Amino acid sequence: MKAVQSTIKKHKYIQDKIIADDEEERLRILRLEQLEAERVIRDRIEQLEREKKRTGKHHDDEEARLMAALRHLEEQEVERLRLYKEWEEMNNLDATHLEHYAIGYRDLARIKDDQLDSKCDMLFGNRPIHFIPKKGENFMLEKEIERIIAEQNVTIPVMHVKGNVYLIGTQKQLLQFKGDRLMVRVGGGYSILEEYIPQNHRIMERTLLLNMIKSRESLEWICEALKHDQRIPHLQDASEDAGSNEITILKKEPLVPYNEYKFQVGSPTRKSDLRTQSTSPIRKSRSPMKKNTMKSELSPGRRSPKRGRSPVKRGVNPYAAPTEEFIHNKEEILGLLKENQSAKQGNIGKINQEIQRETQALKKLQASFK
Repeated sequence: MKAVQSTIKKHKYIQDKIIADDEEERLRILRLEQLEAERVIRDRIEQLEREKKRTGKHHDDEEARLMAALRHLEEQEVERLRLYKEWEEMNNLDATHLEHYAIGYRDLARIKDDQLDSKCDMLFGNRPIHFIPKKGENFMLEKEIERIIAEQNVTIPVMHVKGNVYLIGTQKQLLQFKGDRLMVRVGGGYSILEEYIPQNHRIMERTLLLNMIKSRESLEWICEALKHDQRIPHLQDASEDAGSNEITILKKEPLVPYNEYKFQVGSPTRKSDLRTQSTSPIRKSRSPMKKNTMKSELSPGRRSPKRGRSPVKRGVNPYAAPTEEFIHNKEEILGLLKENQSAKQGNIGKINQEIQRETQALKKLQASFK
């Protein structure tokens, strides 16, 4: 027995070493398990951080999109109000509408070029007739015309006639896009509108001014006559009102506003027709009209004789969109912005809570190993 105990005591260090090795292996395995658990938690935290970043970017992009839509809506409203105001100023029949007149010269053949040009500068120094693009199939074309007018400071009248035909100064021209350039049909070819107008600007100014002097009519009236292919009358006594060889540029109230001019229907006057028919532009008389008794005198079913072109009536302002529509659209976008911001805060808040829970679990795991 003593021999056994002596042997056990003699080899006890071996037993202690085995026990220590087992404990060390157990701790090593525990440490590996802890490291694996920490890696899983850190991966989860990184995944949550990426999800948080992705969620934030999604909501930021949505906010940027909505803000861009809101800015576009407000810019459209500002542009609509500007066009609305310009349209009202040009078509307001309640207010006094002054037209541009040129009174003057006894002997038109003796007008010097420098004198004529100085009067053109007075008349066309500021744009006498504004061009306002109208919504419709030609809206993009007219927006391009408006851009060219603004950039080149075009002051000669530019007015829509029909389709793609526009009155530019004194000529009716066909306009159309060729690629991204706006072209004007000239003869058998095309010319760039941005080059065509500067090349002909001064001669058109002179022609319009001379027509005003010859006819004793306003610039607005002349343009309406040109639009309808009507002959511009040449009054022989046009200069008698002036009293001297001087051209006077002035603005005054016309007998009838230019948007109530009445033109006879038909093609431009030929010389052979002048004896029997006058197709020059005429104004509506302001004299009181008698009641039309023709209807009672005509037999049943007979139509009354055709008269001239009916006067142009003031239409509805094409830019008078209801303000409620703008307010509704703006409130809808603001509501979506608020919802997006609330959703962003909620989603980011949930992710932050999960990150906080995972972080606490990691700290607890590290503390347990110590």
